[in-house]
Amino acid sequence: MKNKLIFCFAAIISIALLLFAGCAAKTPQDQLQINELDKQTYQNALSAQNSELCGAIEDKDLKTNCETTIKEQKLKNEIVAAKDASKCSQLTIETLKKTCEIEVKSAIEAKKTIEEAQKEAQTKNDLLNQIISGGNIAKCADLKEKNFQNICKDSIYFNQAVSAKDAGLCKKISDKEKQVSCENISKL
Repeated sequence: MKNKLIFCFAAIISIALLLFAGCAAKTPQDQLQINELDKQTYQNALSAQNSELCGAIEDKDLKTNCETTIKEQKLKNEIVAAKDASKCSQLTIETLKKTCEIEVKSAIEAKKTIEEAQKEAQTKNDLLNQIISGGNIAKCADLKEKNFQNICKDSIYFNQAVSAKDAGLCKKISDKEKQVSCENISKL
């Protein structure tokens, strides 16, 4: 009986030791693998800007950093989209704050460049339409770009040919498709 009791006690201690061994501190190699996994998860979360992925990070400091960084990235993107540099100061991560200021400035400059190009194109188009409406081919030379000059002349010849029902004027049109269309319409 005494031997049975000792055997049972030894078996219980052995099982307990095995269980506690599994709960013991992780080896440096295990910790390194976890750190690498945390780093990879951190990078994936930042790339996807998905704070839910941060929940899989075991290191508490890295998890907090992950969540904060993604929150700041999203705020920076909203500020840049609104083109409001004054709101960049709301960011707490210094590199994101500077990036925000640069991106807002760039977005404002890009918008201004696009608006100027649109305004210039509209001015050219208005002048083109004005010359075409006037019907004076000599005025087409006032247009700076050769393409606009050709469009101007072709349009005036087209309009004259259709008005006079004179398919012969269509021969002066440089654009072959427009010339064929002119000939077909002026014959009606």
